[in-house]
Amino acid sequence: MKLSILILTHERPSLFARCLASTLHNIPSDVEILVLNDSHDIQEVKHPQVQYFYNKFDNLSMNYEFVLGKARGEYVYYLEDDDYLVNNFYDIIDDYLKYDIIGASYYPDWNDDWIMKCSTTMSKGFILDDDVFQLGQFIMCRTLVDTFVFPKDSHIHNDRKLVDHVLGLSKTMINIPKIIYHQTTDGGDNISFPESRKYYGT
Repeated sequence: MKLSILILTHERPSLFARCLASTLHNIPSDVEILVLNDSHDIQEVKHPQVQYFYNKFDNLSMNYEFVLGKARGEYVYYLEDDDYLVNNFYDIIDDYLKYDIIGASYYPDWNDDWIMKCSTTMSKGFILDDDVFQLGQFIMCRTLVDTFVFPKDSHIHNDRKLVDHVLGLSKTMINIPKIIYHQTTDGGDNISFPESRKYYGT
């Protein structure tokens, strides 16, 4: 298995349906989709490359850690339920799945001129900017992600800590100036967790 796409979803079934449909569009045979849903509210799409898990954890990081533990791919890619892939996602990334970490751009589907200017390209390369950082920008080698010790809390920047960790271990990396997914605010919070604001900074 070359790539595992790990989708976290919570109480947003219609947005999840859009997200999942985007991952199945022209999906290659060496890609698996793993879905973690803690609210039993999604409509499962039966597909041989999709697996569903229904677990509820005390903190957000355990969701990321659990679904990673089920992945079989050489690379992993986290995607949240209110976001979705561009139509040619698999064609874009195919030539780059030989680097330890691949960084790409995203299209922000909201009306904010400043964000539009700052986040559509990674002009700073791998100097990560907290204001525009999104985990969905990065496809990472599974063996490096496996060495990350997930914090036992729900801090909103734990995803940034994960990418920093992988960058610190990476021997090869590439920043591609292409958009691979749509980052939306359809779900309200920027993470699939009902009390994200409560845990900010803990």
